[in-house]
Amino acid sequence: MRYVMLAAFALLVVGYCANLVNQANLLQFRAEEATMQHGAVPSDMQKHAAQHRMAEPTFDDQVRAQALRAHHGAPTPAPTTQPWSDDEFHFVFSSTCSGYQHWQSQVLADSFVRVNQHGRLTRIVCGCSTEQEEQVRNHVAQHAPHMRVHFTRNFNEQPVDYIEKDSYSPYNKPFGLRDWIKHAHPPVTEKMIVFVDPDFLFNRRFVLNHGTRVIRDTDVESHKTSHEPYLIYSGARNLSDVSDLVSDGIAVAQRWSGYLGSSGFGDKENSNFKVCPECSHVDGEYAEEYLSTGPPYVLTRHDVEAFVDAYCNMTVAKRSHHRDDWMAEMYGYVLGIVKNNIRHTMFDNLALAPKGDEYWGFVDYMTENPCSADPEPLRMTETPLMMHGCLSYTGIDHLGEEWRYYKQLVPEDLFACDSWMLAQPPPSVWENALNTSDPEKRREQKMHAFGLCQWIKSVNLALGDFKSKACRNGFNTNKKLKLKSDRPASHLNVQPEDADWRVNNTHPFSDSPLGKIW
Repeated sequence: MRYVMLAAFALLVVGYCANLVNQANLLQFRAEEATMQHGAVPSDMQKHAAQHRMAEPTFDDQVRAQALRAHHGAPTPAPTTQPWSDDEFHFVFSSTCSGYQHWQSQVLADSFVRVNQHGRLTRIVCGCSTEQEEQVRNHVAQHAPHMRVHFTRNFNEQPVDYIEKDSYSPYNKPFGLRDWIKHAHPPVTEKMIVFVDPDFLFNRRFVLNHGTRVIRDTDVESHKTSHEPYLIYSGARNLSDVSDLVSDGIAVAQRWSGYLGSSGFGDKENSNFKVCPECSHVDGEYAEEYLSTGPPYVLTRHDVEAFVDAYCNMTVAKRSHHRDDWMAEMYGYVLGIVKNNIRHTMFDNLALAPKGDEYWGFVDYMTENPCSADPEPLRMTETPLMMHGCLSYTGIDHLGEEWRYYKQLVPEDLFACDSWMLAQPPPSVWENALNTSDPEKRREQKMHAFGLCQWIKSVNLALGDFKSKACRNGFNTNKKLKLKSDRPASHLNVQPEDADWRVNNTHPFSDSPLGKIW
């Protein structure tokens, strides 16, 4: 018995010493990381690390430190273990206080629940009056209680005093984000921030830091991979050097190289180098690998807090140099991350829009018709995690009729109780795409058919859920509203067989006051 007790005591001592070693290694690495990122280490951290240093940093610590030190080159392969739980995701998007973005926000919030997304969701709302704030609060409490709301002023005209007045709504993105991350109530505590837009839609549960397989699109198209979750990477690094890990200094985003290219860094005369002298080391090749980013942007909260001031300042600077450039905010984001040494791993299938620089090859292997009569959208493993509604989708049915979905064609009063729901394209839209003889046109038409039906079904699900709760005396369930491109988005032109039908803003048949703005 004595020997057993001595052996147990020895094991406890060994475990305690090993724990001290791990703590010392972690403290040493954090001290080194703080020095690299902030130029100084708090004295108590430095002393604590020195007192308990008992061994060299572990391999995993060296991996992260090397990734932060590196100026160019591929990050060292990251550990595939999940450092944080899925509940550590906080999804956030900025919007105005308009009916146009009210309905988009409701659709996004509805899809968040339908895919059982883990984590939190926050809507930043810019420019509401006191009365409008109360309406939005009431709406969210009744119809999206899982979504937090953060109100800010409208930054679109003059986000800072030292610039001339402008009319640029994307200012609300960086300045709204900064107001939220610094002044949110309750405070933001989640470790990872996912920054999206109001015109987003969840297709499947958004998951990162799980060691999801990273493959090339050719591996899918040559049937080299099975139907398990995967992320498509088309950059210049070896696949062994790429992972879905998000950590301080390493972020993840959707690839937007078709729009951003090298983000201006391939031209030494570009204004990037005038507004950001610290960016002089960046060239076009580096930018295309790490900086051609679009939403969703996934960063640690630490990195958001560190770079958000630069994001705001660089957006103002780029807009000041190019008052006609609508994408100044996206370039401001890129410059902000460069100034803070944050590199992005870009994937091709996080959030899709028909831009031409994303992975749409999955439509060639779909066995189900996305335009079937089933009201539920497809949520197969091959489909992207999210959809981005920044561009339009079109399709042609068996009668030669055109179908469209585009956010700017959707009437703002769509959520009124008496408003029709969106007309659902027939299955022949997909079947016609399948029968297209030209391979390139066939894929393009299937891409549009998938997006068209996925969006319309998702919007209708959100409408049905909202109206079943808000419309106490029933609501119009007819799916007859066919979106047209030859009318203002504010007009509810539903096109019945005999005549056009328009509904004014009073909605006499709606018993829900929220119907007037939602």
